[in-house]
Amino acid sequence: MGNYLKTLKRQQVIALLELGWTYRRIESETGVRRETISRYARLRLSNAAKVFAGSEGSELARDPVEPDLDGSNPAKVFPGSGANAAKVTAGPSLPARKKAATYHDAIVA
Repeated sequence: MGNYLKTLKRQQVIALLELGWTYRRIESETGVRRETISRYARLRLSNAAKVFAGSEGSELARDPVEPDLDGSNPAKVFPGSGANAAKVTAGPSLPARKKAATYHDAIVA
């Protein structure tokens, strides 16, 4: 077995790359080296989906991430499926990343 990231860590790096994070920021948050991150970025781009001739007219081949005029991106509803709204709940707040973050207001003042 070669030097590969575990599946969870690899998915985390790829997700952060898709969010547009820099290699340095991903490295500081995950502990994965920038060189490794760049390798997964190249692999992610080289494994893009292939579109075959004649498929651009199909409904499934269209870009699913096409926001409406108001900027929202509603879920697609297919024939025969009900329009069930997703239940959204607020999660717990994240703890401060650094010890000094709790004293941010005092430091700024």
